[in-house]
Amino acid sequence: MSVWPGVNGAAIRDEFGFEYIGVQNSLYHPDKNAIFTLRHDNSFVSPAVIVLWDDANKPFRNWTPFKPNLTYVDETTALYSKRAFKYGAYVFWLRFPDPSTDPTFFRSWVGGETSGGFPGGITTFFFEAGAGVLNTYLYTSAINRVFSTPIVNSLLPINPTADQYLYLVKVNRASVEYWVQGSLVGIVQFVPGSNTYDVRTTAPYYLGQLGGAVPAYQPCLMEYACSAQQYIGSISNIQLANISITDGDPAPPRTLFLYTNGVNWEGTAVNPNITSDRVPIAGYDKKQIMFLATGNGTLEIYVDYGDNALDRYDSVSVSANTLLSYLTEVEAPWLALKYTPTTPPANIIRAKVLMS
Repeated sequence: MSVWPGVNGAAIRDEFGFEYIGVQNSLYHPDKNAIFTLRHDNSFVSPAVIVLWDDANKPFRNWTPFKPNLTYVDETTALYSKRAFKYGAYVFWLRFPDPSTDPTFFRSWVGGETSGGFPGGITTFFFEAGAGVLNTYLYTSAINRVFSTPIVNSLLPINPTADQYLYLVKVNRASVEYWVQGSLVGIVQFVPGSNTYDVRTTAPYYLGQLGGAVPAYQPCLMEYACSAQQYIGSISNIQLANISITDGDPAPPRTLFLYTNGVNWEGTAVNPNITSDRVPIAGYDKKQIMFLATGNGTLEIYVDYGDNALDRYDSVSVSANTLLSYLTEVEAPWLALKYTPTTPPANIIRAKVLMS
């Protein structure tokens, strides 16, 4: 589903609805006669059928193609797609308020959510005002297991309050990817039965492990909240220009460079050796390692089975200035490589992993 809210209101009403989450909805909703679903404090109610009609169209009435400001319908307003998307790709074109000048905004989730609550699984960007700053998190929840990353402001290529930008949440068979303006900012892998923890919190993008699985099917979610009841019914400074959603590939082709402490291997002089950060490979059948260096040496392949420990899997010889292509179908959530040149220093020219 892809709509331009400022133009295609009929499509919005057909595909989207909204649900009121505040405990005192009936007291504070501006249109007491609207057809809507009350969730109150029951987080297990599924928003399977949600209707948007008549005067309840106020959140969209203020939208224009380039300044489509949402209205605070309630303390918390949640927009859900009427159907769930399998391995969905959820794209939002958004601008958020600057908390240093706008006291009305509290927080927002955008992405996918199952069962109308965190216990059913959620894969979203989470934006929250704090001390005059808009903080961004990658909020991922398996069934009955919530996991929020640390603040990832420093990993974003943009400032979410500066303009309207594209945010993509892509749910895969064994991971979820978070993209902003075409830049990867985070990957969270699903490793059921293992611990949940941060794998890397530094550049170029976040890596995390969730000890559970997210449902393959999720409705789209756009949820936002104001900071106090006095702002209910007022127009917010949240600009939602476009939402695009589609079913997706459970394991879309992925190519990742090798990094160590945020430094790309390509162009690095190695002396005496170098070990990479973890590479997320869960859910992919084939992993193709491409490596090229100016010196002879050894490339060791390690795997991590979700227990934050590296096991040596294989070792191959590297010939100077000769491209090495190494294909593996090893089943493991994480991969890491170690290069040791025979006569250091040696420069790495090519270092990446292709997955399919």
